[in-house]
Amino acid sequence: LVWCSWARVGAMGCPQHGPEFSAAEERMLEGTWPMDLIRDPTKQPRVVTDPGEFLRELLIGEHLNECVVLPGGVDLLEMRLDQTFPDDVRQCFQSSDTVASFLTSLRSQPNCAAYKLRLMYLDHNK
Repeated sequence: LVWCSWARVGAMGCPQHGPEFSAAEERMLEGTWPMDLIRDPTKQPRVVTDPGEFLRELLIGEHLNECVVLPGGVDLLEMRLDQTFPDDVRQCFQSSDTVASFLTSLRSQPNCAAYKLRLMYLDHNK
């Protein structure tokens, strides 16, 4: 589980040295994120292992320009899918096998206008 006000969380790597990227990932990221920022040790996510500490950070922490990660947080916080997403969104998740099919399914829901979505992606052909 992650709380971020910014970050590339996918390949976190070592918190002291930043993420490690393959040559293909480096090419894919070229021109999208400043690599010196991604590798900056002061900009790496802070990992916590205690759910209470994570919640305390979420509720009262000064987390501007920080990323706090609770590995296994969904399980540690007992956040079941049926408790965290509205029924229509959950049904779209469960009936979709790609992001495109999820978006198409969600768009067909009567309550679709109630949701806001921002989608960002990387072009793997770079």
